Amino acid sequence: MAGYGCSLCPIATEVTYETRKDPGFLIRVLATGVVCLLGLWVASLLDLVYYGENFLNLVLAALVLAAANLFVRPFFYLLSLPFIVVTLGLFIWLINAFMLWITSLLVPPFDLDGFWKTIGAAFILWIANMLLGGAMRDFIEKPERETVLLD
Repeated sequence: MAGYGCSLCPIATEVTYETRKDPGFLIRVLATGVVCLLGLWVASLLDLVYYGENFLNLVLAALVLAAANLFVRPFFYLLSLPFIVVTLGLFIWLINAFMLWITSLLVPPFDLDGFWKTIGAAFILWIANMLLGGAMRDFIEKPERETVLLD
C-alpha cells in the first residue's frame, strides 16, 4: 500500500486555494451602483418607483442607494439582528425598504408611492442582488487561484 502511511514512499499533496483582492471603496460603490441601477430600472418598469423623465435621476438614485447600502445598512443589520432572527430574515426587506426611503429623501426626483410599492421595489432589488451580486463580486475582486505542493 504505497502512499498510505508508508514512511519509505512519501506522497506529496497539492492544495489549491483562492485569494481575492479588495478592489477599493470607489469600485465597490460603482459595482453596487450598477446592480442597484438595474434593480431600480426593473422596479420602475413595474411602476414601483418613479424617477422623473431623466435617466440620470435613476443613475444618481442608484449611486446614493449603493452608498447607503455600504454605509448605513450594516449598522441597521446590527441593530435589528434580533428581529432578523425572529422573522427568519424577512425583516431585511424592511431594512431594504428603509434604504429606498432614505434614497428618496436624498434624491428629490426619485419617488416612492406608498409602503407596499416600496416593499415590492425592495423585493426586486433583492432579486437583482441575488442574480447579479455574485457575478459582480467575481468581476471586481478578481479571484486568483494558487496551487501549493505540500510534502
